[in-house]
Amino acid sequence: MKFGEVFDINDVISRWIIQFYSISNDILFTNSKIEEHSNREDHSALSLYFFRLASSHLKEAVDFLEDSMQHEEIINFISMFNDEDKQDFNDLLKVFDTEKEKKTYTNLNNFRNNSFHYPKLDNKDLKQVIKKVKDNELELFKIIDGSERALFSDLISTHLVFKYLGEGKNLKNSLNTLSKAASILLRLRKTVFKYFIEIKKPDFEIIYEEI
Repeated sequence: MKFGEVFDINDVISRWIIQFYSISNDILFTNSKIEEHSNREDHSALSLYFFRLASSHLKEAVDFLEDSMQHEEIINFISMFNDEDKQDFNDLLKVFDTEKEKKTYTNLNNFRNNSFHYPKLDNKDLKQVIKKVKDNELELFKIIDGSERALFSDLISTHLVFKYLGEGKNLKNSLNTLSKAASILLRLRKTVFKYFIEIKKPDFEIIYEEI
């Protein structure tokens, strides 16, 4: 079967499905990496690196999904879901809906805007963090997870993350929201494609390869 026999360039649901699974791929992968590295000694910088990726993916995902609900075709497609899947999808859409989560969204948005740019040489935050750690023990290079890390640079990156997001409640709330979204996506991952195939190719059998 050819790609174009299932995914039609003129079909908004086809395009939505592709984007939904891009979101799922990115968030589930980065969330798994956060968990993997957070439980390993000397891996805090890698854990925060994947958190930077995951938080950006989550913010963009919610923006995309909310925007997609302007399309009648997508609304009708979601209406095909069973009650449990509809609830999961609505929970994903509303992952930032409470007052606390709205604040988390704002924090993540600011964090994303700051943390995905390498600070310019005259950046005041960069200067402040360098000043803050001036009495720390100097660490140079170390092989971590098969890659050489410049530990002095990781130290600065880590402190910049904490500066933009906070070390306490903000970080915890963001991690909890990310974990919640990943759990929902994990449940929806297989069922959403089945609904799509029911529309496009009712006789098509989906076989998942377990790795």
